Amino acid sequence: MRKPPSEANMDQPEMQDELENLHRMTRELEELLHRLVPIVDELEQVPDRSQKLIEQLFQYLSSIQSLQTQASSDLSKVHRAMTQMTNRLQALEMSQQTRDQQMRDLIRVAKERDASRVQLETKVNTLIELLSQTVSPSQP
Repeated sequence: MRKPPSEANMDQPEMQDELENLHRMTRELEELLHRLVPIVDELEQVPDRSQKLIEQLFQYLSSIQSLQTQASSDLSKVHRAMTQMTNRLQALEMSQQTRDQQMRDLIRVAKERDASRVQLETKVNTLIELLSQTVSPSQP
């Protein structure tokens, strides 16, 4: 507490105490200030760091988007290739079915020809036998 000026002149030791308290408080404030300076420096860097982190985040997001676009493009290429392969396989299957049918037809024709040959041979043999009976008279 401050005393009026007339009493302050009288109390020199009290003023000395107040002056010392003021010096001590000033030192403590200076110490506090010195301790706060690095904290303030750190806090000043926070916006820069956060800005850098945000920039990195956008770079990562851009990379992810590029990868997604590339993956989508690759999947489309694979789908087109699979469609082409499916079409080729279907064409090969149809071609194989056609060949199989042709082979079955050839086998059927060959069997029919063999059956016809057997019938023809039977008829020729019958004719030969009849001719041989007619041409060669029976001898008594």
